Amino acid sequence: MNDPNLIARLDDQYDRKIKLAKRVATIAIALNVVLSATKLIVGHLAHSTAVFADGIENGGDLFGSGIVLSGLHVAALLPDWDHPYGHGRSETIAGLAVGFVLGGSGLFICYQSLHSMNVTSHRPDLFAVWPMLVPIVAKACASISKNWPTGESSGVKR
Repeated sequence: MNDPNLIARLDDQYDRKIKLAKRVATIAIALNVVLSATKLIVGHLAHSTAVFADGIENGGDLFGSGIVLSGLHVAALLPDWDHPYGHGRSETIAGLAVGFVLGGSGLFICYQSLHSMNVTSHRPDLFAVWPMLVPIVAKACASISKNWPTGESSGVKR
């Protein structure tokens, strides 16, 4: 039952999963920096509340990805005196924190929408559409390439 080879294999699997999750979180951070900044700027310039709100949501995703990356870093730490079973629960805490961040983003967007309901607004400029289309392609590429170097199946046929 306490086969050292089995434990070593499980440790290797866990390390690979943590590395993959860190890589995905890092890619998500990079994408969300670009998407958030672009949508906030274009939403403001084009007078588009929807694009601006989506930029705020991407900012929340950016913050959430940072929390996940930090949680993964802590989860990869070896067991110590205070945590004899390791730090794996930090992933759960990071997930809970991300939920609160996204909930807060949603409440902020809701508040802004209710606040601007009776305000006369301009029709958004047409160029406000492209920041909504680019993320579809970017996130599809990120999803496809998530497991590309590892050779593991990502559910997409190549």
